[in-house]
Amino acid sequence: MTGGLVCRIARGSVEETVDDLNVCLDQGYGDPDVVANLKDDAYELIARVNGYISYLQRSKQGEPGNH
Repeated sequence: MTGGLVCRIARGSVEETVDDLNVCLDQGYGDPDVVANLKDDAYELIARVNGYISYLQRSKQGEPGNH
């Protein structure tokens, strides 16, 4: 399993967590401010994972034999 694939799986898990947080709010569970902070953290994590995936793609393109 490549690093990029692992990162995509991790990103999907974070996205599912955001969906679950939305369900919690819809059902009236949890403090809206706390949930909003958790979602902000999740979106920041997704952005970082996306950046790392981009880095992996760029570094792979620079390897000899990978054009």
